[in-house]
Amino acid sequence: MRSKLVATSKDDLVRLIERLAADSAEVSARLDYLTDPDAAAKALQGRIRSIRGSKGFVSYGEAREVAAQIGVIAADIRADVLLKDPLKAAALAEKLFSLDDVIFNRADDSDGVIGDELRAACVLWLDAAAAAREANAGADADWVAALYESYQANDYGVREPLLEEAHRLLHENELRRLRHILSGNLEPCSSSPRTATGSSIRCSRPPLQSADRPIAARPGASRAIDPHLLPRA
Repeated sequence: MRSKLVATSKDDLVRLIERLAADSAEVSARLDYLTDPDAAAKALQGRIRSIRGSKGFVSYGEAREVAAQIGVIAADIRADVLLKDPLKAAALAEKLFSLDDVIFNRADDSDGVIGDELRAACVLWLDAAAAAREANAGADADWVAALYESYQANDYGVREPLLEEAHRLLHENELRRLRHILSGNLEPCSSSPRTATGSSIRCSRPPLQSADRPIAARPGASRAIDPHLLPRA
């Protein structure tokens, strides 16, 4: 199919796409996403907000449908936003895996299908953050602190990939630092944080402007954090 498309003239392809877009709202939306990353981010944010704002209970039989919605949103973030604006993609992925704090209070996810998609969204966040870092976006961000902060809110057990796949984002020295933080041997952030060697740690959330709110541990949360989930640096 690709070879046929490559051999087709640009004008013919444009006419075909215009015809498809006129016949399909979905294709039209995809074209908007392709030509305007801001439109894509806004639409995806609205889809995430719709899931968050839903008040109905998700039955066992409906869980796969909700999981599919989350999976499609993640795929769209990766396809339509990440390549053009990885920092915005990271913000959207964060919003997506943060659905865990509402969805498990009103869903029967006995088969774990919703949890699987939220775990995949954690990996998406790591990939988007890594792409942002490579593009020098969010240059002042402390990604170790951001990852640690997000994992602290792992009240429902779906954020383990943030540690298991941390190597997608963090360098070896950062993995060591995170391991020390998780082991309680190093403060993640303070007014004048220092490592054992005396070097300063700069702590700041990455500038994910479109996030609804920062991710933080819930008051009273005491979930054990296992540093052994981290890959060895």
